[in-house]
Amino acid sequence: MSSSCSSVDLGIDADFDDVLTDSLLNDIELFAEHINRLRTSLDTNSYVPDGESKCVQVHAALAMVSQSVRDLLVRYPIFKTAQVLIPASQLVHSVKEINFDNSFIDSASTLQCIEKLEAAVGNTLRHSVHSRPTNQNSQNKNWTLGRKLNKQTSTIDSNNTTSVASTARPPLARRHSEFHAKAPENGKF
Repeated sequence: MSSSCSSVDLGIDADFDDVLTDSLLNDIELFAEHINRLRTSLDTNSYVPDGESKCVQVHAALAMVSQSVRDLLVRYPIFKTAQVLIPASQLVHSVKEINFDNSFIDSASTLQCIEKLEAAVGNTLRHSVHSRPTNQNSQNKNWTLGRKLNKQTSTIDSNNTTSVASTARPPLARRHSEFHAKAPENGKF
C-alpha cells in the first residue's frame, strides 16, 4: 500500500494483525487506494482519458473517497468522531473551491486536506489498536486512573471495586474568600 495509511506508517506491529479484522483492513486499504487516486487526479501531469475533463476525474475520485469514508463511519463506530468528520468535510469543500477553468490547478490546500484526513483515519486506527488490553484473559488487571499522585501512579484493582487510590491527597484548601449565603427573608431555603 503506498498511502500513509499503511500498517507500517501507522506504527502498528505485525502482532496486531490478528486484532484487526480482515474487513477493517480491507476497508482501510480501499480508503488508501481511493485517497491515492484522488491525489493522482489532482496532479496536473496525470493522464486524463479522452472525453473526460480534469474536473470530472477529480470529482469521481472524491466520490470514491467519500464512499470509503462513509463505509468506515457506518461499519466501525471508532471512526465516528470529529477527528475524522471534520477533515472529510474540509476535503469536500476544498475540492469544490478548485477552479478547473485555469490551465494551472492550485491543489495545495486540497492536498493538505488529504493529508489531514489520512492522519485522522490513521490516528483513530492506531488509538483503537493501542487502547485494547494486550491480555484480555488476565483476571488481575490493574488500571491506572490516568493521573499522578505524589509521583506515583494511582491504581485500582479491577476485581476489587471498593479499593481506593494508593496515595491519599491532602484535603482541598479554599483559595478565595469565604462565601456566605444570604438567608432568605422567610427563613426557608
